[in-house]
Parts: sequence; structure tokens; C-alpha cells
Amino acid sequence: MVDGKSVELKIPTWENTCVQICLGSAEYAEHLKHSLAKLVEEYNLDWIKWDNSGIPALPARCNRSDHGHSQNDGGATALDNEYAIFEHLHRKFPKLALEQCGYGSRLDYGLAGTIRANWCSDTCYPAARLRSNSLVCATVYPSAYNAAWIVKEDTELFEAKTQALIDAGIRSRMIGLFGVGTLNGQLSQRASLYPKKILDRLASNVGLYKRFRHLLFQQVSFPYKPYGTDPQGWQAIQFTGSAGSEAVLMCFRASSTQITSLLALSRLHPLKAYRVRFIDGGTEATIGGKELMQTGIFLSLPEPGASEIILINEA
Repeated sequence: MVDGKSVELKIPTWENTCVQICLGSAEYAEHLKHSLAKLVEEYNLDWIKWDNSGIPALPARCNRSDHGHSQNDGGATALDNEYAIFEHLHRKFPKLALEQCGYGSRLDYGLAGTIRANWCSDTCYPAARLRSNSLVCATVYPSAYNAAWIVKEDTELFEAKTQALIDAGIRSRMIGLFGVGTLNGQLSQRASLYPKKILDRLASNVGLYKRFRHLLFQQVSFPYKPYGTDPQGWQAIQFTGSAGSEAVLMCFRASSTQITSLLALSRLHPLKAYRVRFIDGGTEATIGGKELMQTGIFLSLPEPGASEIILINEA
């Protein structure tokens, strides 16, 4: 409750109103521990997505003072109880994937020890906005945790005229925990109904993603400072293995009018040689680590909105 009134969530497209429940109540938190554990056991669940948003700051700002918290600490108490529930599930089911999604704990370091996925934002399109979110989120959690989906509402992707633009849209999700889904559960939006051109490029890019996704758990750096976007509008991010023996560089021209860009790598061995492979360009070269970090890679993307993925492996 807020100021004596029950808080309700009213979404125009939903059939019913949802009553907001305060997680600051110790009794309710205990109920969730046991009921969620029971669901995991009965349905053999692998994944739980915890989505307590709907209205930013609610129900975290409950100021009712008779059910486990005082008038001014409803949010803090609710977050404490959320930690306790996640810890309970994590200890009881070590292999269960917990996905954090919601206010007031989005991008919260306090959950880092228990979650295995983080929903960055319901902003799943356009690709440029999604990339910007993913680039910033990469500075908080490992990118392998930060989920980004392809959804049918993304007309920019589904109406793209060229393969390069379709690839760029798909690869914008490959910066993090890559998925295909629906925001509201409509069967008409299921992936099996996607146009063939989208499914074909998805198949190709998923195969590519599997070649470097292990690096998304490791070192992240940005050729453009501070968060991967340069003044000309290009965007890029580099993921490097902890030993410096391999890396992937993901580049996006976005809406920039600049056809070329120079990208300096980092975290490599200056005295070692690397095989540098341009996936779309189809070229491969052996370049020294010092040159890659000091001179950089020259990249040309003639088509606006195009992308390139560059794989770097120790020679």
C-alpha cells in the first residue's frame, strides 16, 4: 500500500488488474521461498525469470508499516528479502538458472552471486538502442549474463532489404545472452513463423555465435571510449580470453555516414602473432599483437547499418 491505498497494476491490453504484493513482508517472502521451491521440484524447472517490475519503484516503495517494514524502508526490506529468496533457491538448486528482471534490482551487484542471467531492458528494438544498452550493461555484469532478444515487433529487422542489415540486427543481440522470444506470449509471434530469410540468417549467425560465446564471460574492452560508441556513430566491443590468446571484435556502422573506421584492440600479447579473420569480408591475415593494439584494424563497411565480426586467434 502507498498512503493507505492498495497499489494496482493496470495494463490496457491485459484482461485483469494485478494487485501489487509487497516483498517487504517477511511472511510473504517465506511463502515465496517454499512455493517456488515446490514448483521447481514438481515441474523439474531449469530456469526462473524473476520479473517484479511493471511500475518502476512499485511495489518497492510500499509505506505500510504493519507487515514487516517501517514506513520509510519498504524498498530496502523488499530487496533484502529478494536476496534471501535467491540465496535459498541457489543453495537448494545449484543448477537452476535464475534470471533477474525488474525494479528495484535491475543491474544490482547484490544479486551477482546467485543470478545466471540479467534482463537489460524491455527495449528490444531498434538495434542501435539495444546495442547501447548492451554495451553499458557489459560494464556491470559479464555480457554472457545480459539477455537480448529478437522479437517480432522489430520491424527494422523483419523489413530489412539486405542480408547485411538482417545480419546486423541479429548480431546486435549477440553482444550478450542471445535469444529469440516474445514479450507478451502470443503464439502468432513464435519464431517458427518467421520469414525464411530471417530463419536462414539466424541459423548462420547462431553457428557463428557458438564459436565465440565463451568469450562473453571474460575480458571486455571498447575500441571507442567510453562505452563503445565513437563520435561518428560507429559501435564496437571486444571480448578477449583471460590468457590473451583469442578475441572477438564486433563492429557496427549503425547510421554513421562514415564508411571506414580504425579500431585499436587491447589485452593481447604484443610479442605474439595472431590470425585475424573477417567473417563477412572473407579475408584472413596474420598480424602481430603490438600492431593490432597500436595501429589497429582498418575496417570498411560501405552499406549503412552493416556489421562485421572479426575473430582473432593466436597463430
